[in-house]
Amino acid sequence: MFPHALKTGPNCHEQIMVKKVQPIARELGLPHITWRLLRHWGTTQMVEKRVPIKAAQQRLGHTRPDILL
Repeated sequence: MFPHALKTGPNCHEQIMVKKVQPIARELGLPHITWRLLRHWGTTQMVEKRVPIKAAQQRLGHTRPDILL
């Protein structure tokens, strides 16, 4: 959930990607960033840091650990 600066409710996640994330990614010379790419990158980071599978599964909202693996 991304709160709106004017406290009128949540920001639309697409707007955050277009207005904040994509411009910074372009400045850094990164490829097109998507929420799915960020989710997969975060999962990879958890696995590399040896976060327990059960904790990573819960964090990602999966019902079974084999989905994560």
